[in-house]
Amino acid sequence: MSYLKLSRLNFCYQLFAFLSILGMGAFAIASITNDSILYGWVTALFALICAGCIKRANMYQTKMDNFDYKYYIDNKYLDE
Repeated sequence: MSYLKLSRLNFCYQLFAFLSILGMGAFAIASITNDSILYGWVTALFALICAGCIKRANMYQTKMDNFDYKYYIDNKYLDE
């Protein structure tokens, strides 16, 4: 996987996390004002989606941070 693909995936998951935070906030406000349990469940669903997206974005960020070192190690052992 190339560095460019990793950065695109990282950006997409960060964007999805941001959008799910917006949805979570909107449904949390609707849950408070309308006294409906359905809005609470949707808020919880958005919270789970947000947590998953943040976890994936952090995973891709870690891969991007270690990309140069991994490339150096792979080339070092290929030369020998």
